[in-house]
Amino acid sequence: MKARIRIGVFLTILLVVAPIGGAGQTVNVRVLDRDSGLPVPMALVQTLDSASVVLTGGLSDIEGSVRLARGESARSLRVEAMGYAVAVEALSGPDVTVRLATQPLEVAGLIVEVESRSGLSQFSRRREAGRGLFLDPFDVHLKSKYGVREVFRDLDKVRRTDWSSRGPRIVSGLGRGCFSYRLNNLPVRVEWGRNPWETYPLDGVLPGDLMAVEIYRYFGEVPEELQHNAGIGGDMCGLIVIWTREGWGGGGD
Repeated sequence: MKARIRIGVFLTILLVVAPIGGAGQTVNVRVLDRDSGLPVPMALVQTLDSASVVLTGGLSDIEGSVRLARGESARSLRVEAMGYAVAVEALSGPDVTVRLATQPLEVAGLIVEVESRSGLSQFSRRREAGRGLFLDPFDVHLKSKYGVREVFRDLDKVRRTDWSSRGPRIVSGLGRGCFSYRLNNLPVRVEWGRNPWETYPLDGVLPGDLMAVEIYRYFGEVPEELQHNAGIGGDMCGLIVIWTREGWGGGGD
């Protein structure tokens, strides 16, 4: 997917000013991408008074969340992040969700087209196609607190078997029931007749490193660009794509 990016300089100064009055009050802000619904990390969030003077500020975390002190004079929020249009929202309660619209960065006269290979861009594009199951960073965080394998619980037509003589497996209720695997932008070979936990160390991926998961439950759901990766021993299988921090925001092929 090609994205038009106008290269520019994103310069922000994080101002932290002691709130005026109401020192015990806070506001919880969640920043999301308007189109994909994914969290926007490293967004600068500021509280403003009625004259648009900055009172407090902070950066959103990996889940797009930030908690700020809120003074009695705070009236609105200003949110900016690289690649997004600046948003100003009325401050009406203790919990606010801000959805940012994408906007190219620019320097007059300079436009560069690049093909993005980041996990975020691939995940968002394929989710928009509506084929498969998609667990974004927020979903993964909630489900993987007790281990990476827990992300496969309670998914439609997907089942994680318990321990047996062949070990635990992830199986599908659609198609041939088997899965191939992909880690970031690299296919992972699973030997036919052996369980995935022996040949692919899912348990070696720490919950804190896991960012997102794409699950295509049978070959017909697998996007054409990934179908070469969806086979085991000649069988046409589904595909599980695991995104870690390394591949989520980086390039590569």
